[in-house]
Amino acid sequence: MINSVLLPIFAVESILCLLSLIFLIIELKSMSAVIFNRKTLLLIGFLISLTSAYLTRSIGIFFSHNGIRLFGPTLSAVFGGMFIIAWATSIVGIKREYQQFLVTSFVIGLFIFLTGRWLNNFILEFLGLIFSMTIIIGVILRMFFFAFQKSPYIKARQRVFGMMIGFIGFSIFEVFAVIAMSKEQFYLSAILFLFELPFRLILTMSILLPKRVIEIMSRWIN
Repeated sequence: MINSVLLPIFAVESILCLLSLIFLIIELKSMSAVIFNRKTLLLIGFLISLTSAYLTRSIGIFFSHNGIRLFGPTLSAVFGGMFIIAWATSIVGIKREYQQFLVTSFVIGLFIFLTGRWLNNFILEFLGLIFSMTIIIGVILRMFFFAFQKSPYIKARQRVFGMMIGFIGFSIFEVFAVIAMSKEQFYLSAILFLFELPFRLILTMSILLPKRVIEIMSRWIN
């Protein structure tokens, strides 16, 4: 039986899950020619993790299972972070060993954060969050540097720029929506989750790079 107070979030998450699945199918079709490329597989893993977050949260609400509702999206975030870090660092040509170091450090930070949350230990939560966010912010800054540097790989730089904008916007609203849900501000949480949709669309447009999107991005990335 669905908890009635969670109905707004369930409705939003179900819609976002369906739309994200449609986007994922379109993205997979556009990447079919290079689907077994390592960079492509990492990107697909990240995109699947986004859909998985919506799916597990809606399933958890539908079956009134707090474990699935809370830990399903958390695990999706862990894997999503791993995939996006590995994809981003491979795009800019960082050595595989350093890529593995960054991914491992990110996971360790999240593990410390989750342990702190489980034990209700604010210090561990704070340290783990700061550690993981430092890795993410560092990768994002490196990607923006890559996007704005002068090189002949214009489409690659435009794609990276769009992916980072989409990822940042999605992550911000996801974090604030989860915080609102933990404070039992369920309508606010549903609205914040809904605001993720434009950024999920930006991720798709960054992969497809239709002509209009290329024209817009060319104002900054050329």
